[in-house]
Order: sequence, then C-alpha cells, then structure tokens
Amino acid sequence: MLLLPAIARAQARGWQARSPRSVVSFTAGMTTDIIARMAGARLERRWSRPVVIDNRPGAGGNMGTDSAVKAAPEGYTLLIGSVGPLAVNVSLYRCRRSAS
Repeated sequence: MLLLPAIARAQARGWQARSPRSVVSFTAGMTTDIIARMAGARLERRWSRPVVIDNRPGAGGNMGTDSAVKAAPEGYTLLIGSVGPLAVNVSLYRCRRSAS
C-alpha cells in the first residue's frame, strides 16, 4: 500500500517529459489570451515546466479549435477558447467530415 503514491509520482514525472501547449483560438491581447496566460503562469509554477501559449486565430475560433482537436492524444495540448467554435459555429459553418 505504501508503494502506490510512489508509483503515481513516477508516472506523473514521466508525463512531464516535455512542455505542455495551450492553444488559444483568438489573437494575442484579447481576453481569452490574457486568461490563458494567467492560467499558464499558474500551471508553470505547479508543474515546474513552461507552458507554451499557441495563438491560432481565424474563422471565428475554428482554426484554433481544429488545431487542438487534431493534436496527438498524448495529454500535452490544452484548448483555451470560447463557446463560439464549440456551439454557435456549428450552425454557421459547413462541417466537412473525413471519409472513414
């Protein structure tokens, strides 16, 4: 039983092999970007790793959201956005589905 916390810490250290990336779906200097940078600073102190802020503006937030959705599912990518790309833009833009 005493080994479980040590195993969990070892796995957590392995997870932090590289810096996490925070994708912001709006331009630098906007409220979403400011919130992402504030959250990134807190995460940097907590994780002792730099958090890369990646601004991807365009298409009403769809460009950044698409970038985060298509990122490798390894747990290093965070999306900081708004309700627009997730709820409103679905009714405004045509959805292109990939052939499966």
